[in-house]
Amino acid sequence: MSEERHRMQQVDHLIRLLRKGDVKSLTQLRNLLGIKPNDLAPQIGVSGHMLELWENEQEQPLGLHYALWKIKLSSYVDDRISIFLGTNDSAVTSKYWALVWDLVA
Repeated sequence: MSEERHRMQQVDHLIRLLRKGDVKSLTQLRNLLGIKPNDLAPQIGVSGHMLELWENEQEQPLGLHYALWKIKLSSYVDDRISIFLGTNDSAVTSKYWALVWDLVA
């Protein structure tokens, strides 16, 4: 398999997890992106311990924090898409997002 095709499949998988958007998918997405709970948690306004409670399904995130969690992870996926496409042009990245988002439904 070509390197480009492999990277495309990886990006597709990340977008599928984000689109699914449940706690297990978001946890898997964070892990695949290589982000530690203690690094992500402050970016969404909670402690690392609270994020781990969510991910272990011992607590439920509030709507606002849940939305922030998804938004922050989407920005990391956006970075991966930019790397894959070889551009930081947000118009190009947005078009890719729109296309893939529709395809992975």
